[in-house]
Amino acid sequence: MQNKSTTITAIHQELTICKDQPENTIEFFGIRKNMTVMFFQNGKAKKFKELPKQMFNLMANAYQRDTGAKTYFATWHIPYIRQVELFTYFNYGSLDHRPDILNGILQPCENFRHSPDCPSQTFDSKKWTINRTELTPRDIRIIDMIAKDYQDWQIANALGIAVSSYNAHKGKLFKKTKTQSRVGLLMASIREKLISC
Repeated sequence: MQNKSTTITAIHQELTICKDQPENTIEFFGIRKNMTVMFFQNGKAKKFKELPKQMFNLMANAYQRDTGAKTYFATWHIPYIRQVELFTYFNYGSLDHRPDILNGILQPCENFRHSPDCPSQTFDSKKWTINRTELTPRDIRIIDMIAKDYQDWQIANALGIAVSSYNAHKGKLFKKTKTQSRVGLLMASIREKLISC
């Protein structure tokens, strides 16, 4: 039996959607295996080095304002252009069908994480959200452990707190994310690309 695939259709649809966007509207997406960035502009996928100067300057200015990101990349000893590309990768690596630069204006960072211990946790500009509510590093750690199917007592142990304290924190997390259970929290996390399935 021949395998079926919808990949070509999906890519064609993405390009069709992007081709009618204004010239100064861009969506970035990351390539995980080498942490490089490509972008869609006018229905065409292009490499980061082809980013128009005005758009590169927009990203470079955002990078310059982010002390946490600059501090992190200072230890890498890589060219400045690569630093800006990595900053873009960690902040806008998800292909979410929403422009990252809209009419020349840089949009808020995405929930994209390269890994659970993603370096962007130290970036000033990076905020993770579920249902438009900002999450704390502890919230994200709990979500990651729930995703790995840790039991409540194991999560409390890992956090160094009593199970009763953990349950109180978990209850607050459900409330602020507008979810009602571990499964609901995981579904919201996947939907909003905070974790991948």
